[in-house]
Amino acid sequence: MTAARRATLGFTLIELVVVITVMGVLAAASAGFLRGPIASYFETERRTDLAAAGDLTLAKLRQDIARAVPNSARVINAGGRFWLEVLPVRSQGRYRAAGAGNVLSFGMPDTGFDVLGPPVQTQAGDWVVVNNHLPAADVWGGTSRAAYTGPPGLAAALQHATHVFAADAPDRRFQIATSPVSYACDPTNGTLRRFSNYGSPAATQPTAFGAGAQNDLLATGIQRCRAAEFAGTRRRAQTVAVEIGFLASGDRLTLADTIQVETPP
Repeated sequence: MTAARRATLGFTLIELVVVITVMGVLAAASAGFLRGPIASYFETERRTDLAAAGDLTLAKLRQDIARAVPNSARVINAGGRFWLEVLPVRSQGRYRAAGAGNVLSFGMPDTGFDVLGPPVQTQAGDWVVVNNHLPAADVWGGTSRAAYTGPPGLAAALQHATHVFAADAPDRRFQIATSPVSYACDPTNGTLRRFSNYGSPAATQPTAFGAGAQNDLLATGIQRCRAAEFAGTRRRAQTVAVEIGFLASGDRLTLADTIQVETPP
């Protein structure tokens, strides 16, 4: 048979089997070389996603803690879980303590005072908090806060429910606080949740929240939770330390942060 005739007949069965076998060997060898880089790529992706979720979780915690009323952060640790509660600040300023105008009185009932400087933002249901960084102050017990009773909007003069504020301070600072916010970290269910709109500040820190509370799931895959707070003074801000451990698809990540509650100016 001539070469031209053989060219028109295509591959023989033996040739085809040989080619398929060689291709199979090459594919198997390539898979072995590629398996490691591909697995490494997906592991890196999982760890990156886990780190991003952890960073977002801590960012939300930082936002609420850093903008809270001085010395308002409080923590309960129990059974490997923690509950963290803060009283967020809407606005702040300095109160008038002397001179012409409505001054803030101490040691006697008072219902309002003038704001020194720019007006501050207020809303119905807010709280007026004065000098909560002083040793005898207790915003949760009510000694340093009074319910805001004025109209919503920008206020140059504050009205509040009749209250006896205990002590003056050289910096003469006040905050307009909103409703409390709580974080519940639960390794048993692997969740970190943020609760809000569950009521007014109370002397006893809550660990359970009603059905009407805003309940936001911030993170899953939580394996370990710890938190602590360290009281502040006029010269040093309150500090909150948080440690959260994540576990996802066999990957572990532990994030720790130390967050300062707003330093009294």
